[in-house]
Amino acid sequence: MTEERQQGVRWPVVPAQEASWVIRLFSSSRYFAIFAVIGSFLSAVTLYIYGALVVVHLIWDTLVEYRISVAGVKHLQVVFIEMTDVFLLGTVLLSVTFLAFAVEEAVSTSLLEFGVSVAIVIAALSLLLVVAHRLSANHGSSQGE
Repeated sequence: MTEERQQGVRWPVVPAQEASWVIRLFSSSRYFAIFAVIGSFLSAVTLYIYGALVVVHLIWDTLVEYRISVAGVKHLQVVFIEMTDVFLLGTVLLSVTFLAFAVEEAVSTSLLEFGVSVAIVIAALSLLLVVAHRLSANHGSSQGE
């Protein structure tokens, strides 16, 4: 009975030229992911450099002005916490870039090396989340003062 149903179904026939074009397009689409990886890497590097420049500029301005006050300390605290957030975002972007690259290159490495490297990055990201959560909790409690 199943043979009777299969014979009654007419499947569309795709010409060989169209099929090969579609297959080539889908098989090469995995290379488009490299644009996202490069973009994430460049974003992370930009955040690191710009964040470092802001921190150096802030420290320089603080030393040049040489005014010591509670308001100045609170301002520094807020800016440094914001800059820590920028650095943490850069770290996340680099981690995502690493994981995307690691998945693409997993075929050429041993399973143990791949597993250990991914486990280290995941542990670092977990630690990052804990630190970021504690920083945001401390920042929220200091604003109410």
